[in-house]
Amino acid sequence: MIIRMHSRVQHDRQIFQLDFSSVPQKLVLEVIEQLGTEVLPLVQQELS
Repeated sequence: MIIRMHSRVQHDRQIFQLDFSSVPQKLVLEVIEQLGTEVLPLVQQELS
């Protein structure tokens, strides 16, 4: 979805809302970690 959106609008920033009051902080932090270690490298590779 990130790559598809980028191909349409050529944006250079992506904002994710991860902190919902019903989601435990530990899970939010795990998602942030996963975005940085798994998702970001794939997006960077695809866009380079």
